[in-house]
Amino acid sequence: MNYIPARKIRSSSKWIRTRILSIQGVLFIFLAIILARAFQFQVINREALLNQAESEYKTVLKIAPARGNIFDRNKEELAVSAEMDSVFVRPAKVENHAETAQQLAPILKMDRKEIIKALSTKKGFAWLKRRVPPNVAAQVMELGLPGIDL
Repeated sequence: MNYIPARKIRSSSKWIRTRILSIQGVLFIFLAIILARAFQFQVINREALLNQAESEYKTVLKIAPARGNIFDRNKEELAVSAEMDSVFVRPAKVENHAETAQQLAPILKMDRKEIIKALSTKKGFAWLKRRVPPNVAAQVMELGLPGIDL
């Protein structure tokens, strides 16, 4: 049998105890950080986060219903639903804002400044005009402007 001096056993158990205490200390610090963040979210920033959450799920959205055709007693159509397109812009793809607005304003019957504002947005997408008649949609597509689509 090998003989291990008592001094060596005590020093290795002291090292193990030191390692265990340091790991416990690190875990305690992580727990304290998590509890501090939970306190910040639930107590300090409660109102701001409640308002933000409420604004995300309490939004009024107008949805146009899909309507069917109306027929008379002889099965002839009296009223037909017309498909309407909407014109939108991807501002990053528009090359010349002023020229694009100049060309679109008379077709969409919108103010040029309003179109430039939509073209200058930092978002990746913006509506120019919703529910345009088919002839207006065709005129917009004939222009072939980059970044403008239906």
